[in-house]
Amino acid sequence: MQVNCKSCGAQVPAEDLNLERMVAKCARCDAVFAFRVDGQEPLARGAAGRPASGVARPKALQIDRLGGELTITRRWGSGCAVVLFLAFTLLWNGLCWTGFFVVLNAFPPAAIFVGLFLAVGVGLAYLTLTLMFNSTVITVGRELVVRHGPLPVPGNRTIPRADLDQLYVVQVISSGRSNRGHRTSVSHRLRARLQDGSGVTLLRAVADVEEALYLEEVIERELGIENEPVRGEV
Repeated sequence: MQVNCKSCGAQVPAEDLNLERMVAKCARCDAVFAFRVDGQEPLARGAAGRPASGVARPKALQIDRLGGELTITRRWGSGCAVVLFLAFTLLWNGLCWTGFFVVLNAFPPAAIFVGLFLAVGVGLAYLTLTLMFNSTVITVGRELVVRHGPLPVPGNRTIPRADLDQLYVVQVISSGRSNRGHRTSVSHRLRARLQDGSGVTLLRAVADVEEALYLEEVIERELGIENEPVRGEV
């Protein structure tokens, strides 16, 4: 059996194929995609019509049941990611502030231009703090509630159970160029389709597709939603 990446066309080795979920991951461009074998459907469904996960609970997730409601807590930053962001943020801000005072003394009007880089540094610092301290809490009950904190960020949601039709995961591929040539980054979003046909994003930038699919399955099972295919889903 030979499976080629739908993004870059490279052949995917057998160890990167998940035959239970019918999902493949390309080592060249990091794309994750569904595939078919002998007429089988991607993402094989369980007897109850839900994904047959076959995966353990991701380490980033903590699942509790409080007051009859299911609560899922998802940490934002891993240790490695936090260290990298913190190091880059300190380097960026250190260089920018040094340059700001040098320019301010030599040619004050140009300090306004350097101030733009300082503004970027403030944004990087806030992003790093959210990675260090923030988590997402998903409460599943009569409503599906998504809250991010303690540092405020956009994306909080409250959706009544009656308005939910289906949950699904989509893949987002971003391409760009760097000093090392062409780069491709892959992330995933957990989305909800509402009864009126509109869609809303519940979680953005989930790097691990298994984590996103696990969340989809757990939430749908708790809400009693029978999984159905959605166009564009992983």
